[in-house]
Amino acid sequence: MGAGAGDTRSFGVGTLVGIGVHMALSAAYRIATVYRARQLDIAFVYAGVAVRIVFWLFNHFLIGSATAGARKHVEFDPAWLACGLHALYGAVTGLVAISPVR
Repeated sequence: MGAGAGDTRSFGVGTLVGIGVHMALSAAYRIATVYRARQLDIAFVYAGVAVRIVFWLFNHFLIGSATAGARKHVEFDPAWLACGLHALYGAVTGLVAISPVR
C-alpha cells in the first residue's frame, strides 16, 4: 500500500489515489455534517471536533497499522500535529454548519 510500501522517496500512483480518496471523504464528511447539523440542536463546533478526533484515532491506530506503507505514512507526521489538524477541520466544519445560509 502506498508508494513503494514505505519508500518515502517515491511519489507514485498509490499516493495520488490516497490523496484523492482523502479529499473525497473529507468533502463527503463536510456535506453530511453541515446537512445533519442544521437538523439537530447540538453544539456543532464541539461535535465536529469530537467526530474528527475519533476519525483520526481510527485512521491512526487501525488503518495506519494495516501495512508497511501505512505505518510509514503514520510515522511521517507527529501525532499531535495530525490530531490537531483534524480537530481544527472539525471546528471549521462546525462553524460552517452554524453560519447563516445566504
